Amino acid sequence: MPNVLVSYDITENRLRNRAARILLDYGIRIQYSVFELVDVPESAWRQCERRLKALRLGPSDSIRMYFLCRSCVQGARVLGKGPILHVPAVYIF
Repeated sequence: MPNVLVSYDITENRLRNRAARILLDYGIRIQYSVFELVDVPESAWRQCERRLKALRLGPSDSIRMYFLCRSCVQGARVLGKGPILHVPAVYIF
């Protein structure tokens, strides 16, 4: 099951909101344009990636996905306010 850190830089509000709604279906928002998807089933991750790829990004827009190993996730630290990586008990699609 992949652990993915996803960030985006999207200029158009409507498109940015769509990207956020997609990512909230699979993970948690840790900053305005940064999401953590932890222990997402492979099929769910493929579905998420397909949905993100279907967005019509503008020429200056980007979505970045960083895959994290299990030890990287377990070693994560937060300074200041914010949730540490969270593994949901149930996924609903």
